[in-house]
Amino acid sequence: MKKLTLFAVAFAALTPSMAQIGKGSLFLGLDLNFSSAKSEFSVTSGGTTTITDKVKSSSWNFGPSAQYFFMDNMSVGLSFGIGQSRWENEDPTSKDKISTLDKNTFIGLNLRKYWNCADDFYLFGQLGFGMNPSKGEMESYDGQSGNTVKTTYEVKNTNVGLGAGIAWMATDKLMFQGNIGLLGWTSTTSKFDINSAGDQYDTNKGSNFGLSFSTGNIPFNLGFAYLITGGGE
Repeated sequence: MKKLTLFAVAFAALTPSMAQIGKGSLFLGLDLNFSSAKSEFSVTSGGTTTITDKVKSSSWNFGPSAQYFFMDNMSVGLSFGIGQSRWENEDPTSKDKISTLDKNTFIGLNLRKYWNCADDFYLFGQLGFGMNPSKGEMESYDGQSGNTVKTTYEVKNTNVGLGAGIAWMATDKLMFQGNIGLLGWTSTTSKFDINSAGDQYDTNKGSNFGLSFSTGNIPFNLGFAYLITGGGE
């Protein structure tokens, strides 16, 4: 199942001569991602190689965002996103197959503080809140019996976290920006409904808290935005 994070697309826009991002500035951003992958797993014994699993996956997400500066170098932001992911694992020998289809949405709020560190670069800190519900379906096919078991599920994620990042001005109107999640808390509620078993379902609830300073284990995102109104000093 695809894991989504609190930290969505990051963005800002300013001009080369700005020492700060001025009060009243409004920025619109966009995040669009797509990925697709295939892999095979095999076992070799006695000089014979047998493919045991064929795995395919794909995902996409789309999210517009807005950031408004209510004072110099301080902004509040709103982001929204939708996405979908597919995953499939097939055993070529037994014909057993497991597949999932997951559809999700995201809405997030953030508060940011920017610091000018060079003519074209800004550092920023962020406090964010996000909600990330998703619905999906999993199918398990038995190649021997020909039976298919379907399981539907719902997952609700609530996230609160702190992050940091850097912004780089590409043109007078366009800014690219990357952010990293440093400290975060997530609450998750999952409900799995086995369709072939009447009203049977399982519910799982959990939460986690994490602190990290390594980009190998925390979300890192890139985005862009375009200056709509406002300016700086």
